[in-house]
Amino acid sequence: SDCKPYSVQAWELAPEALLSVDFAPDGSMIAGGSHAGFVGMWLRSTGECKSVFDAHPYGVSQVLFSPSGGILASCSPRDAGGVVKLWSVAEGCFQRSLRVVSLHKMSFMSEHALL
Repeated sequence: SDCKPYSVQAWELAPEALLSVDFAPDGSMIAGGSHAGFVGMWLRSTGECKSVFDAHPYGVSQVLFSPSGGILASCSPRDAGGVVKLWSVAEGCFQRSLRVVSLHKMSFMSEHALL
């Protein structure tokens, strides 16, 4: 067989369903956004919770680490038409909020770290 064995780790990261997950660029952290509006960050190696934010009142549709891994973006298209929130990964705190007219999916431009 051509199948190679892989190690699989499983954790119960959040009490409610996660709608979006992303891995930090260096692979050290996992972020998730929930239907209940929470955003969390966990250590990939242990599953330990590092930060939890009450981010969006109408659920989180996407979470995304910046290319450097220093910023976590979360979004909810149902918050007043669309809101993106930026969180400091190192400090575990809110940085700023961006209101958008229409939001379907976020991405960072890696060469400029622009959202």
